[in-house]
Amino acid sequence: MIPEFSRLIAVDRVPSEGLTERIEANEDERGKLARRFGLLAIRELTAILQLAPWRRGGIKVTGRFDSRIEQTCVVTLDPFESRIAEDLTRYFAGQNAPGPTPVVHSVESLGEDEPDVISGNAIDLGELVAESLGLALDPYPRKPGVEFSAASAEDREDAARNPFAALQSLKTDLESKR
Repeated sequence: MIPEFSRLIAVDRVPSEGLTERIEANEDERGKLARRFGLLAIRELTAILQLAPWRRGGIKVTGRFDSRIEQTCVVTLDPFESRIAEDLTRYFAGQNAPGPTPVVHSVESLGEDEPDVISGNAIDLGELVAESLGLALDPYPRKPGVEFSAASAEDREDAARNPFAALQSLKTDLESKR
């Protein structure tokens, strides 16, 4: 699979004092990502990321991405725009990083996710940002100010005809006779 938004950076380009990278998705990349995530459009997608050496041969990536997206409201089916901006932190371990493998004694001891493995001596910052955006998306987006409405009269009639409504009326009758 070829990532829609790829910005490879060679691990050996990261100096000991770290490196800052600014990346931005172009129109074609944003269109492909919008299809991937089921969005109407991605109007902007940028990130400023700091890369620093981490442990033996690894890299720590921290930073922030900012996006402006267009999606469909699940209540009204109207299109609407929203902004998603989040901080991110990801660790990458070298493929053959020496040292002991950590022992997991309990789920609580895991803390953060396992680091990703650096493959091919490069990290794809674009895919990292794309994954972070995908995780930040609301699976049930609602246009600002839109709420689910109360049940309609037809819904209330359907509820009154259900078998549990009849049981409720029997219970009420029995309680009133006591």
